[in-house]
Order: sequence, then C-alpha cells, then structure tokens
Amino acid sequence: MAGGSVKRGWNEQRMSMIKATSSYLFGLMRVLCKLMAISEVGFEVTSKVSNGEVAKRYEAEVFDFWVVSTMFIPPATLAIINLVALLSEIAHLLKKGYLIGAPLFINAYPYFAYKDASSEVSLQYMLFEPNVGVVDPTNNARYDNMLYAQIDVVYFVLSALGYANMEVIVSETGWPSGGDSTEAGATALNAQIYNRNLIQ
Repeated sequence: MAGGSVKRGWNEQRMSMIKATSSYLFGLMRVLCKLMAISEVGFEVTSKVSNGEVAKRYEAEVFDFWVVSTMFIPPATLAIINLVALLSEIAHLLKKGYLIGAPLFINAYPYFAYKDASSEVSLQYMLFEPNVGVVDPTNNARYDNMLYAQIDVVYFVLSALGYANMEVIVSETGWPSGGDSTEAGATALNAQIYNRNLIQ
C-alpha cells in the first residue's frame, strides 16, 4: 500500500464496499424474486441518447460528469431512484404477504452525504453536535442531524407506498476513522464523536 497502512486501506475498502453493494440490493431482490417466480412488476431506468458523439462515448462506457450532458444524472437522484425502487419491491413483497410483520432494516451512513457536500452541510449536523438544524420546506419538519433526516426519507417513501405503519430499524451506521485528502471529515476524532453522540 503506497502511502498508507493496512488498517487505513481496510477501512477505506469497507466504506467503498458498503456504498457499492448497497446500490445492487434492488437488483439482487429482483433476481431472487424472479427465481422464486414471485415478481410481477418491472422497474427500469433508461436513458435516450440523441447526439451521435455522446452516443459513441456512451457505447465506449465513457461518461461525462460535472459538465452539461445528456448523460448526467445527479448522484442524489440516483440514490432516490434506488431507494424508491428498493422500497417499491419491498412493498410488492408485502402485498403478496411474504413479509407480513417484518421490519425494514436499513444501513444509514450520513458520512456519504457529507463527503459529497462538505462545503454546504455543517459537520456538527452530521455528528449530532449542537447546530441550527435543517427545516424541510414541504412539511416544516425540523431535523437536528442527518441520520434522522435519512430515516425520515425512508418513512416518507414507505408512507407514499401505503406502508406508513411499517417499523424501520437502523441495522448499521457509522463514520469512517480515516481517509484520503478527498474524503472530508473522515478522521478518528469525528468517528469517535459520531459514535459517542449516537448512543447518547
């Protein structure tokens, strides 16, 4: 490992795996449902490319980000699409009676929201420290930390799908104890503060 320790490399790998594998959960559920012959609903995200040069880049799997492009979908939009698709599939399984009474377990990592917008979001808001908070303009709900806001998004989507009474349990959360120069806030001190404030 050039310029780092094995422990740091392990921590970085774990955080990368968490982010990467969570986006494939919906696909896994879809495949399992098809294998068990219990899936009747399709959900696909497609993109139509009209510009010839952009189409060639698309075929070569070259994507332009941070420029105006027909290929650009903000990461937050992709996260929302993944969340809605996942919860739609869970709702479908509930309607069929496969998950009656089962809670929904989620992995919530406020760090990923902070990493992508550290200049716009307060670190104190992420670490459960005293802060001015955030008010949702659509329903005037006030959040004093990102974890509660993330959980509320799940409840909102479940409610919209007709499952407002479904129990949501945070099965995994955390903050990275180290990272490289592009990973703002990934320090052992911030991880300690996050974990300490989480259990208070």
